[in-house]
Amino acid sequence: GSFSPYGGLTWVGCGTCQRGAGFGPEAGFKLRIPIPRPPAPSFIGVRVGLRYPSFQFLGGARFLFEVGLSTP
Repeated sequence: GSFSPYGGLTWVGCGTCQRGAGFGPEAGFKLRIPIPRPPAPSFIGVRVGLRYPSFQFLGGARFLFEVGLSTP
C-alpha cells in the first residue's frame, strides 16, 4: 500500500448558515491498500484529515474519515 499526505480546497455549502459556508482548506493523510486480483476496484482507500468550512472561519474544523473502493 501507499501512505501519503494530501491537501486541497473544498466547497462547503449551507443555505441556512450565517457563517461557515464557502471555500476552505482540507488536509490530511490517505492510505491505499491494493486488492490482489481485483474484480472491479483495485484498491481500498482510507482518508483521514481536517476540513475547514471556509478561509474566514478556520476555527470550525471538522474531522474527516472516509473509506472507499476505487480504481486508479
